[in-house]
Amino acid sequence: MMIRVLCFAQVKEAVGEDVASLAVPDGATAEKAAFLLLDSAGASNHLRSLPFRFAVNGEFCPGWTLLKEGDELAPLPPVAGG
Repeated sequence: MMIRVLCFAQVKEAVGEDVASLAVPDGATAEKAAFLLLDSAGASNHLRSLPFRFAVNGEFCPGWTLLKEGDELAPLPPVAGG
């Protein structure tokens, strides 16, 4: 199935675009889809180890949330600043 991924911060840097289309297997979770995207982009292990938050279709959700065809996923890496 196909989903749309909104890319921010380090994810955007790794993927090279703001929005990506991603084929994921049926039963994929938000976390699994994010890791598939990072793997396909050749992202570092450091990026994969960050404590991501997830939003599906504009709503915050846990990483184990199951995705459906056409969902919009936003894997949100931690933000630091002052």
